[in-house]
Parts: sequence; C-alpha cells; structure tokens
Amino acid sequence: PPSSSSSSSSNMVVSNPMMGPNGQEPLRVAFFTASYFVLDGVTLTIRKLLAALKQAGCETLVITAAPTRDTMGELGALEGENLVLVPGMPVPLDNEHYGYALGLGLSREARRRLEEFKPHVAHFTVCDLLGMDGVKWAEANSVATVGTWHSNYCDYLKFYSSAWWLTPVVRRYIQQFYGAIPTTYVPTEFMRKKLCTEGYDYFTDMQIWGRGVDLERFNYERRSNSFRRHH
Repeated sequence: PPSSSSSSSSNMVVSNPMMGPNGQEPLRVAFFTASYFVLDGVTLTIRKLLAALKQAGCETLVITAAPTRDTMGELGALEGENLVLVPGMPVPLDNEHYGYALGLGLSREARRRLEEFKPHVAHFTVCDLLGMDGVKWAEANSVATVGTWHSNYCDYLKFYSSAWWLTPVVRRYIQQFYGAIPTTYVPTEFMRKKLCTEGYDYFTDMQIWGRGVDLERFNYERRSNSFRRHH
C-alpha cells in the first residue's frame, strides 16, 4: 500500500503515477469493506487510503454493505464516489445503533461492476461474507489480493456474555479468510506478534503498515484552552 503520509492527501504531489501491470494504464484497486458509512477509525483510514490512491493516479471501486437507517445520511456525502452497495445485515451486537452492518455476499450487480472495472488488485478490510465472496472472485479471475487488519473481532466477543462461546468458531473462520490472502498488513509490531501467537499467520504473511499523523490537522497552532476546558 502507499506509505502513510504526515501531510494532507490534498497537498500530495505525485511525480510517478501508479500504473497497472502492463505499465500502460492506471492501477485499478477494488476495495471490499463493510460499514463504509460509519465514521469510525476504520472508515477514516480507508477513505484516506482511497484519497492517496486517487492522488497517485489510481482508479478505485468500493464494494460495501448498504447503509442502515442510522447511517443513511452519509450516502449523500459520498456522491460521485465509485460505490457498489450490496445487501447487508446489521451487526447483532450493535446495541448502541451506530449503524454497523456486514455484507451478505456479492450481488449480481456487484459482480457485473467488478467485471467491468477489471481490477488489478482486490483489497480486503473485513472478513464478512462479502469479503469471502470477493476472495473467491479474485482467485477465479487471477486478481492479486491484499488484506489489512483493522478489528480484533475475537477480543470483542469477550464483552458480550451471550456470544463469548463463539470465539473458537469465529477465530477459525478468520484464520481461513486471511489464509487465502498472501499478505496481510497490520498497524503495529505488537499487533503482528499477537496475531502470529494466535495462529493467524499460518498461510498469510503478516507485515507492518504503520499509521501516520496528519500534521496539518493535528497542529499545535490549533490548540485551544477553551475547548479543553469544555471537553
């Protein structure tokens, strides 16, 4: 993936655009993700990556679960983005109604859009049924795959007394999912060691893709003592 930059993507200057394998056309990357309309750390990371890829001259396609009632307002904010919405299922443990949903698989329309887009790379961020369908599609169409790790699903289950017993099943499913992807990028060395200890590296190469800080947005010149007092 592109290196994380400390500067805003809008100020990036690209001297050598990313090109596809034949060197004659822009690199095309298809993203498979979930809850793209929930503004959490995962979504913001993916959107920054998309912005960086576009700045580098790449073409992108995002396939994600359709927004829920709680996140429908974000759809208008993404007008003009190359999006494909597939049927989704609200996360059953999302009791606070943030709008999290998991994709239920590739729809006929999504498959058609993928075939038209002809991606060189398929990037997977979530191991839901949409992601599993996407991995199978990529394998069948000789498309390179890469994964990024964003959420510790099995750790989350510990906080839900009604679902903790699913941990071994969920862990085995996630191991199989990422095992089908040659390389998976994790944010820190701590996380890489943790996942390797838990057996996630049996068939995928765990690599570190560190995060950066936007120094224009998080700048000491923006500090406000009144804001601190109120928050």
